[in-house]
Amino acid sequence: MRRLTLNGLWDFRIDPDLTGENLGFSDCSVRFDEQMMVPGSWRLSEQYRHYHGVAWYKRLFDLDPADISKQVGIWFGGAFRHADIFINGQFIKQHKGFQSGFGVDVTSAIHVGENCLAVRVDDTQARETDIMGGASVMETEYVHMAGLYEPVWLEIREAVYVTNVYAPLDRQAKVVRLSMTLVNTTNGPVDTTITVKFTSVKDSVIAAQKTFVLHQAEESSVSAMEVPISAFELWSPEHPALYDIDISVRAEDAADRYRQRTGFKSFEADGSQFYLNDQPYFLRGYGDDFVFPLTGLPGAEDADFYKPLLLKARDYGFNAARHHSHFPYEAYFTAADEIGILVQPELALANIPMHWFTDRNQDLFLSQWRELLLENRHHPCIMAWCGGNEQEWGFPFEQELYSTAKALDPFRLVMATDGNFMAKEIGSVHDYASIVYAEYTDVLPIDTFSDLYLRDRSGKPQIVHEMGNYCTLPDISELSHYDNAVVYPEQLRRYAVMIRDRALETLYERCFVQAKILQRLCHKLNIEAARRSPYVSGYHLWTFNDYHDTTQGIVSALYRDKAFTASQFAQLNAPSILLWDTPRVIFGAGETICFTLLISKYHQEDWPDARLFLSVSSGQALQLDHSSISAMGLMPLTEWSVTLANFQTARQLVFRAELTAGDVRLVNEWPLWVYPDCPIKNNKEIFINYLSRYLVESCNFRIRHFTIPMPLDERHLIITGFLYDGMLQAVEHGASMLLLADPHTFRHTVHGNAFKSPWWMAKPFFYLNRSNNIQAANVLEDHPALANIPHETCWNLNFYHLVENRYAIRIDSPDLICEPILYGVDADLNRLAYLFEFSMGKGRILVSTLNFDRENMKNVEVRYTFNNLVNYCQSIEFKPKHVLPLDHLINAFCSGDEQT
Repeated sequence: MRRLTLNGLWDFRIDPDLTGENLGFSDCSVRFDEQMMVPGSWRLSEQYRHYHGVAWYKRLFDLDPADISKQVGIWFGGAFRHADIFINGQFIKQHKGFQSGFGVDVTSAIHVGENCLAVRVDDTQARETDIMGGASVMETEYVHMAGLYEPVWLEIREAVYVTNVYAPLDRQAKVVRLSMTLVNTTNGPVDTTITVKFTSVKDSVIAAQKTFVLHQAEESSVSAMEVPISAFELWSPEHPALYDIDISVRAEDAADRYRQRTGFKSFEADGSQFYLNDQPYFLRGYGDDFVFPLTGLPGAEDADFYKPLLLKARDYGFNAARHHSHFPYEAYFTAADEIGILVQPELALANIPMHWFTDRNQDLFLSQWRELLLENRHHPCIMAWCGGNEQEWGFPFEQELYSTAKALDPFRLVMATDGNFMAKEIGSVHDYASIVYAEYTDVLPIDTFSDLYLRDRSGKPQIVHEMGNYCTLPDISELSHYDNAVVYPEQLRRYAVMIRDRALETLYERCFVQAKILQRLCHKLNIEAARRSPYVSGYHLWTFNDYHDTTQGIVSALYRDKAFTASQFAQLNAPSILLWDTPRVIFGAGETICFTLLISKYHQEDWPDARLFLSVSSGQALQLDHSSISAMGLMPLTEWSVTLANFQTARQLVFRAELTAGDVRLVNEWPLWVYPDCPIKNNKEIFINYLSRYLVESCNFRIRHFTIPMPLDERHLIITGFLYDGMLQAVEHGASMLLLADPHTFRHTVHGNAFKSPWWMAKPFFYLNRSNNIQAANVLEDHPALANIPHETCWNLNFYHLVENRYAIRIDSPDLICEPILYGVDADLNRLAYLFEFSMGKGRILVSTLNFDRENMKNVEVRYTFNNLVNYCQSIEFKPKHVLPLDHLINAFCSGDEQT
């Protein structure tokens, strides 16, 4: 077989009446004035960026006299959405469905010399007959898909040739079974000899030869040979061994040749565990959503386009990629084969209601499914076939989809859909489970959700679907790299303009750094929680790179580092990691902690001489030598008891674990906090309203009850959650106030703020814990009010109970001139304060929205923080810089109607 590329500039025009029924355009005498690059998309041109409809492609190709006696076909890697093929004005074939490639036999329509190939492409979707795609990534606006988007080439074969070569590894039989289809297009029987060679990159050769008699016009499937597994190096992400299958088909005086690159692996689901080549395997995967803003489309024909991107993912520790509702290009699979990334492609079917399915679109889905499997099943990188994204309510042909995949590729895993919301939905059409554990909405696996990855069990290997959707703030420094981009990031440009116009450069720089710190914290918590679960066999992080107008990726849309360097993330995303199994990270001074250390081990080698070293930064240490670790999976390592010192002020400590075994060195660290009792001082006489008295009911000092206007001055402190007549006048006369603002105290109150970074670039979604996903970064000022509370200018887990799902006050209004101490910012850098202060008259007010309710005060860090704020309000350091007049403060308060 010879392949002649037909890529390059084709003549092009859109159909003037938008119907595509003007078949005269298929005539070569009809000239087109424009040209379009193939492979490519007309939507990549400025003129047709927004055009949807029918367009015509046309080009000439020459054939030698010797080629006319052979079989001539044309292969199209992909046409979006439907294509009609014409040769020399003669209609040859119609192809529907944009995901799969397709071939056309043009032998009967060609002639010696110049031939004309015309293609009519229609990129429109008829919902009533064609829902192919649905919510597919390939149909989104940022993917400019249209026309002949993959390579086109001419195939010239001898009269007897081979096709449909298939060489899977049968692990049970311990052989590679090579089969193929032989086609005889001659006028009679013919003796045919097939010679097969398997050649590795090391030039080792395995060869065999067979002779067949093919009858006239026969197309027959034959089993050419079986080769023992022991003859091959097996493919894995860690060792992507590849082989070329060279097949020579000799019949009479002619020989046709076929070549296919492949690799051999077994990837199986046994119980609740994946096994790769008979070894337990943990999937450390990511989502890839076809995001290429500089080009609009990925590289259609060049595997080298993808290799740097896949190598970047490998550097970050990933071994798998999941492609949301699309099959990537052939060139991508080739690159993944070579680099070593397991791939889960998906049929273009996402979130489609059951009632949209009809017999017609069912046939389209299944035909595309079959073609895609036959086209790509030789790629060893493919870990499983997936029928679509988040069709958790099912679809009517899922059983046929599953059985078709098993018939065409019986040794590959299959799942009807990923993104099921409950393990109970995982049935016989799922070889493994891809479950939405709710982590990508608005929860972290701590506190109420600490058992998140322990709640659901399917009895099969489980992957966390679209895990860890934690955003950062946008990086406006990337704008300069988009000068010639096909997909320009308008949201990023808007953000940069907003920062400039509002003179927010200083705030932005600080919050940008803090947002990356928060994303690092969230990912570490989440990944370690998933690795601690015995029911989780892998995850697909959402996503590896950003969308051009969102910030949920591990790297930017241009594959630049963000919150992590590759080495930092690879340590967290490694085959084996050390895990601290603890329900809490905040302890009381003098408390004894039992550190329980686990390991999630997926290095294949045994570690007979492992050495473990544990330490706490307060000075305690433990070393265990010569421990033997041979098994794989999640295992306990040791328990270690440590009694914490009786610190006088709160401390942040670090628990550190290091394991060495041969050339392997695993290190992990976890912060923990130690809080002592903090007595409230009596520097001032303290008044409290009766509804707030629970705050100090356990304190051993005198509290007075504020009920009516009193002549208070600088000797007095009011602690209140409600403002009564006379309180503000008392402040004007010199009193101090700790105002525990309730949700209706201030007019501009933002409810439901989450501790974590937001989902999907700070859009106001409310999910399981009713947080609003608005807050994108947080800041803790270096301020005396927080001097005795451990922090590094950004909140950590010791602030979780204080700020999670808490309301905050917008302090950017002109009425509320104050000094923020602890605050967050939303995606537009509006400040949302939890703690701020100002002077008013002779007195001063510290406002807090931190969670000091009765139940929360049982937590040692919450009680300590409250007592410290009370002491700060009695200290000489309570000297706010900003003065707020009483009338301004009243304007910032909710009116009576608003409170109601």
